[in-house]
Amino acid sequence: MELSIKELLPWEKFPVTYSQYRVLETIFRMKRCLLTQLSRELNYAVSTCTETVTRLVNKKLVKKRIDSEDKRKTWVILTEKGNKLVEDIIAEKNRLMREFRARLSKKEQELFINIQRKLQEIKAELRHSGEKFKIVR
Repeated sequence: MELSIKELLPWEKFPVTYSQYRVLETIFRMKRCLLTQLSRELNYAVSTCTETVTRLVNKKLVKKRIDSEDKRKTWVILTEKGNKLVEDIIAEKNRLMREFRARLSKKEQELFINIQRKLQEIKAELRHSGEKFKIVR
């Protein structure tokens, strides 16, 4: 059985879908980004990112800003409301992870943490090399 945050969190309690959260969390991590960067980071089509960002702008969670030097570029940043929502979801995610880890022995916890680190290293290597990879959602 594969556990992912998509299945674990009670999404009905949040005003966004899992896909919208992934966009918000990426912007949160990057502080601000271009739509093209967001698309590349998430491995989404630019049109998908544009549609999702438009929905998030309508929910007042994200702001779009046209670059002052290059009008073809659109910057995306979180609003205060968007930032707070991401922090709330991360807090809930962390609470759930603590709850799961509490059910593991010390040895299992160490193994779990080591596997997570290794997966992050692999993800970073793939991203750095430019190699395409598919994220299972």
